[in-house]
Amino acid sequence: MINQDATLTLYTEKYQEILNSLFQGGCFIYSPSVKTIEQALDGASYSVTYFPNLDDRNLDTVCIRKISK
Repeated sequence: MINQDATLTLYTEKYQEILNSLFQGGCFIYSPSVKTIEQALDGASYSVTYFPNLDDRNLDTVCIRKISK
């Protein structure tokens, strides 16, 4: 994500594939957060909750919950 190289497309596609595989109410929890992608998510389909890492905010954990089909 930082380098904006060719793997960015692959990463984004895989990320979306994971989210699409969630059942309604299902969660994807990971760290570190990827705010550029998380901010682009459809708020009607997904909720985003951050769990801050107090030592390094670049390492926040995030929970994406699918709220609609």
